[in-house]
Amino acid sequence: MTAPGTTIVWTIGGRLDRAHIPRLCREFGALLGSSGARVVVCDVGGLIDPDCVAVDAVARLQLAARRRGATVTLLRASNELKELLELIGLENVIRHYETLLVDPLGEPEHREQVLGVEEEIEPDDPPV
Repeated sequence: MTAPGTTIVWTIGGRLDRAHIPRLCREFGALLGSSGARVVVCDVGGLIDPDCVAVDAVARLQLAARRRGATVTLLRASNELKELLELIGLENVIRHYETLLVDPLGEPEHREQVLGVEEEIEPDDPPV
């Protein structure tokens, strides 16, 4: 089991058929249950000819994720899939990214911390 709150990547490819959706949802539910993930990045770049069946599948995955307190974000969604999500009104429910924006090592960016601020004061300035 991964650490709770973890982001995991799951891949869906090929041509989806309505008959695939129940199995896809079962596998997805098992993944969420065993991982404890809060965000699933679903790489859909390998989908062939995405259609309303693909939209139905990702909508069901998002619903299953939300029931477990998680979310699904699509990665590498084709223009066709993005247009269908928009047409159906799900573009704000199912987010998508072109590339993965996660540092593979999970390390935060190192920055110099500001320890204090010094201001120059003129002797004639009234107190604040």
